[in-house]
Amino acid sequence: MEQYELRPKDCNKNIQIALKYFPLENLFIRRVGSQGGGVIIDRNFDKNQELIIQCTKAGFEFGLRGVKKIFLFEFKKSPGDDYTWGKKWSLAYERVWRTKIAGSNGYGEKLNFASTGYPFPGSKYDGPDDQRLPEPEKTTLRCVNESYFTVITFAGKIPIRKTKYKMPGVCDYYEIDRARLPKNTASA
Repeated sequence: MEQYELRPKDCNKNIQIALKYFPLENLFIRRVGSQGGGVIIDRNFDKNQELIIQCTKAGFEFGLRGVKKIFLFEFKKSPGDDYTWGKKWSLAYERVWRTKIAGSNGYGEKLNFASTGYPFPGSKYDGPDDQRLPEPEKTTLRCVNESYFTVITFAGKIPIRKTKYKMPGVCDYYEIDRARLPKNTASA
């Protein structure tokens, strides 16, 4: 899956927009490998369920409508540098190439793979909206801190745009493109 880095300062804003405007499918949280790798939460959502995420000084508090906190995804300052674990989120698209299988009525499927978002050196694609790419079937917001890996999955494509900010020496930061948000909210 190709992924696009979201600016840490704006991570909460992007998460809240996604929750408001796009159909939530799944919340998945597991321990990182060095912490045992076990699954903490793997929950599918239907239209009547609502995930609440609040940004606090301690981290992101995950909860369900009518239920207090179910999980705290902690922020933790990395010693000796400017990095805060738990604030660096990425947005990834799940795109599937479907090709007709010769001599059959079926189709073959293959996930599109890119180490980071388009364009990258040697890529033939221009960006996340390149018409030559299949339309994303799912969008995920993903983050890791020192202890947990968190994935929030939404149906369809969440539109993004490049910001004026760059990761130091690596790539551009992206944000959810408010100009292309759907007219109706997912919670409506």
